[in-house]
Amino acid sequence: MDERPTETAKHPLSRLHYEQLHRQRPRGPCLSGPSDAPHLRLEPLLEEERFGRKSRQYAYKIKYACSTCGSEWMVVHDYWWAATSEEAITGQESGPNDVMAERFVAYRTLAGAGGIF
Repeated sequence: MDERPTETAKHPLSRLHYEQLHRQRPRGPCLSGPSDAPHLRLEPLLEEERFGRKSRQYAYKIKYACSTCGSEWMVVHDYWWAATSEEAITGQESGPNDVMAERFVAYRTLAGAGGIF
């Protein structure tokens, strides 16, 4: 997984967590069960809902650990305001050209002894 781009929603771990979080019922910022991947343990470091209750805009920082190879990954999802951006406007923070950007990051924090990843 190291050869995959880290700052994209298409990274396998970012996609795994994002889809599982939005599929669960009742909805909430905290994952209510184990990971869909049986060999990955997750440890939540931050789980909260941004922009008010029921906004469904979840920010999280999760540490995944692989029981097969011993590797660990950090998966981060959050929202950032980019001041005076030239992109399409998605919200009103303080100026007419401010934009809210959704950011995904997944990276390895500890290399394991080997395995399927």
